[in-house]
Amino acid sequence: MKPPFALPRLNRRTVGYALFMAGLVGFYARFVVPPMFELIDRGQFLSKFQVTPAMSRQVVEALAHEMETRYIFADGGSKAAARIRFDLATGKYDPIRETRALTDTLIEDIRGDNDGDRNLSVVFTVNPIEKPAGGGTVVDPRAPWDAQAEGTELDTLGRPTRTDGVGMVRTLEGNVGYLQVNHFNGGADAARHFAAALRELHGTRELVLDLRDNSGGEVASAVVLASFFFPEARHLASVQWRRGPGELETERLITTPPAADTAYFKQPVIVLASRQSVSAAELLAWALQKQGRAKVLGESTRGASHPAVRVRLNEHFGATIPVGRVFDPKTGESWERSGVIPDRYLLAYEALEVVKRELKYKGEIGTVNKP
Repeated sequence: MKPPFALPRLNRRTVGYALFMAGLVGFYARFVVPPMFELIDRGQFLSKFQVTPAMSRQVVEALAHEMETRYIFADGGSKAAARIRFDLATGKYDPIRETRALTDTLIEDIRGDNDGDRNLSVVFTVNPIEKPAGGGTVVDPRAPWDAQAEGTELDTLGRPTRTDGVGMVRTLEGNVGYLQVNHFNGGADAARHFAAALRELHGTRELVLDLRDNSGGEVASAVVLASFFFPEARHLASVQWRRGPGELETERLITTPPAADTAYFKQPVIVLASRQSVSAAELLAWALQKQGRAKVLGESTRGASHPAVRVRLNEHFGATIPVGRVFDPKTGESWERSGVIPDRYLLAYEALEVVKRELKYKGEIGTVNKP
């Protein structure tokens, strides 16, 4: 005789389904719901945040000071500072209440006296910009701007990505190495992270270096990665830095041969680029192309050849100010404004698939566009 309240026997399918659902709920609770609420909070913050005339004055005065003291072209920095101070005194910024309107207006104003320098930028951030621990206004480049600011590296859930810049590392069909680099803010650890990636790809016959979404960063980190492709020291470019009022210093960017188990000297290199490739990413693509070490495929890059620092203007506003200019020591030329011109134009979103297909069926990549 069955007990009146006997529990039904659970089969394996039911148990498996229950465990799956529990795991799915746990995943959403841990990785999906918190970022969603964070985005909602940001949206509410943005909808309530209003720029006041007092805030505009604070931001403009701070920006004018940074342009005067840091911008690589001293005359252009002084002109831009005078312009925005004049506009501030005449009340141009007083009616502005939206953060995007203020940043766009300031960008237009400071670029206007500097040939449309795309390296100059002003951003608004939802999360407060912390004051640098060592004093001053320069923000650590490895601490990304907020999601509302240009140049932030975030994953699909809105969280900051790894700060070494190394994205995907894998071997494609046909023993072709693939290395994705999202930015060059790896600091002193950059060499170690790049070495680990190239050590993993050491036995591949060719390398695809993907810089399509690279937001730039430290010039030194880009030179570190370039070093893995040359058996001897190479003078890639020179940089003129502004160290202070009227003080300019020139630095030579020279590669350092790497360890044998990470070297990628003989294998062909293909660089994928796009309009999103900027600053240090452009330096790497430009240098490898000029040295005859790599072919660049994709789209022309952004055209920003002036290394910059990020500065804090106030709690929620920051700026990117170029403090140097990169150039070819022989010709004085750079990729400023023109961008790095690819050896073969491809739509950025399909460039990798085209390369994979051609390497699979042809064994090599065509680099000249057919008429």
